[in-house]
Amino acid sequence: MSEQKRRLYRVHMKSVAGPMAQYNGHIDVYSDGENLFADAVRELRRTSFPDRGGACWEMTGSEVVDRER
Repeated sequence: MSEQKRRLYRVHMKSVAGPMAQYNGHIDVYSDGENLFADAVRELRRTSFPDRGGACWEMTGSEVVDRER
C-alpha cells in the first residue's frame, strides 16, 4: 500500500448562518485531499474557532498552493 502524499491546500470556508459571528475566508492546511473538509475544520478548531464543529462550516472551494510533501 502506498503512502498518500500530503499537499498544502488553500481551502475557502464560510460559516453557516447562526447566532455566532460569521466567517468567510480561507485557511491553508496540509491534507491528502481525500479528507480536505475535515482537515480544514480541524485546523479552524485548533487555531481560531474551538467551539465550532463540522456542521458550522461550508467549504466553498479549494486549490493546491504547493507541491507534495
